[in-house]
Amino acid sequence: MKEEFFSKFRDFNRELEKILEKKDFSKDTKNLLLSMFYKLEVSYNDYFIVKRKSKTKKEYLENILENIAQCNTIELIEPNNSQFEILKENQLYEIDFKLKKIKVLANEFALLSAIFELNNFQIRLNEKYNLIRNSMPYLLNTAYDMENIEVLRDFNAWSWNTLVSEIKNININLIYQNLKIALNKDIFSIMQKENNYIDVIEMIKESLLNLYNDRTVDKLMQILFKLSIIIYIDISDNERKRLKEEKETLQIDLEEIKNKKLYIEKITENKKKLIDNVKNIDLILNNNELLIKEYEKRNQTLSEYNKIFSISHLVEKLQREKEKTLNKIETCNKNIEPKNYIKNKNKLQEDYNLLKDINFNESNSIYKEINKLQKIFLQEIFIEKINKTNIKGELIDCMYELRYYHLLPYTKQETIQDVEKFKMDLEHVKEVLIKKLYDNKLINTISTNEKNDIEIVKNIFTLRIINLEYIYIKIKKKENKYIVYIFDEKETLEKEIEMYLEFNKKDKIKLNKKVKLFNTIAAMK
Repeated sequence: MKEEFFSKFRDFNRELEKILEKKDFSKDTKNLLLSMFYKLEVSYNDYFIVKRKSKTKKEYLENILENIAQCNTIELIEPNNSQFEILKENQLYEIDFKLKKIKVLANEFALLSAIFELNNFQIRLNEKYNLIRNSMPYLLNTAYDMENIEVLRDFNAWSWNTLVSEIKNININLIYQNLKIALNKDIFSIMQKENNYIDVIEMIKESLLNLYNDRTVDKLMQILFKLSIIIYIDISDNERKRLKEEKETLQIDLEEIKNKKLYIEKITENKKKLIDNVKNIDLILNNNELLIKEYEKRNQTLSEYNKIFSISHLVEKLQREKEKTLNKIETCNKNIEPKNYIKNKNKLQEDYNLLKDINFNESNSIYKEINKLQKIFLQEIFIEKINKTNIKGELIDCMYELRYYHLLPYTKQETIQDVEKFKMDLEHVKEVLIKKLYDNKLINTISTNEKNDIEIVKNIFTLRIINLEYIYIKIKKKENKYIVYIFDEKETLEKEIEMYLEFNKKDKIKLNKKVKLFNTIAAMK
């Protein structure tokens, strides 16, 4: 906390200037870096208020400075350069990690992405995540890139406006923002601090299980995995082919294991063959004549490079083969145990369920699964998150997160709040959250009619005012309806809404005067 306080007085721009003084970059490159960094420095506070649960400004800017300091060359590619179209069609930049060299289109977004990637941070999964070992890293690494440039893309020191055309992948962005809000943390910061030696899937699942029930977490994880596969097979024919074959194999294995009698018979038969192999190896190892014959037999079929160079070398190989075979026998024994039989059967079913509805011969409609994700997020995750939250500061976080979610792009033309099928769920979440904000005295009342107050406050989730806590509300009555005026912290009118509100005769309402909506003093307690 103390370190973060003093970082507010650091001159990050001056630190960048000192780094650039030692660099042999072109004048245009240095100017572009200075311009980019200045915009980031002045906009990050607004980004942090809007976004929540992100890297601190200090962490974010230090990361950029460290990467620029280790960079040896930055080559800007202008539109008149023959390489411009090639880079534009691909990743916008190329990096030589060994030489610490960047070749990049001459724009700030591409330059910032390249600088972040210079540290070669990549999420990877091990083989136990066979079905998603390529697709989930692609989803998360793409999200990491978009997350890094969002402050430059959507904030300009005085306003927040999402530039949809500059979002690399709208679907991945939406999927990841659902996950980030659900997790209550920035997984990329954690992974970088852990030097990437972390099982990211296990970390995500454990973090979710600490917050939500098992059933919700299982559904969420399966949809995330399925979405990652649908997205990735659209850009990788090799992955499409691989997973198609995996699906076919899983179907066969699942049919086999469902017939318990035949399944056990098959394992038992395999076990007998393995036992015979061990007996044969022992026989050879204990008979010099057989050892020599085996040595000659094997070398007849091996290439010169792979030949067994001595009898003692053959003995070592046979002992290793015996050990591997004994391990396979042990696996056979475990697989026919009742609890392991059920476990293996359930795992096969789970893996097959992940792939069974995916069409590997043609394109899949991603929005069916994306809509499932939004339903789980709104109906289960966000509601549970609000209900479990009793800390006032965290309720304020929920308010900002719901506003951010409200305005997330769903397509190039629509945000989440525009999608008809989500509106009832969104209304319910807003009501639950506003009611809890009122119960915790975080919102100042506008009238004595709580239902009407909630309807009025719902309008704040459509606003792009950076700091919602300094909103003012003014109500005027006009014939049989009410006009709601919403002002920002500078008391500039942001929105005017006509509303039909029903008040009882006993209800009192603050008409014709500005009311500060949020009780920020209560939020700090």
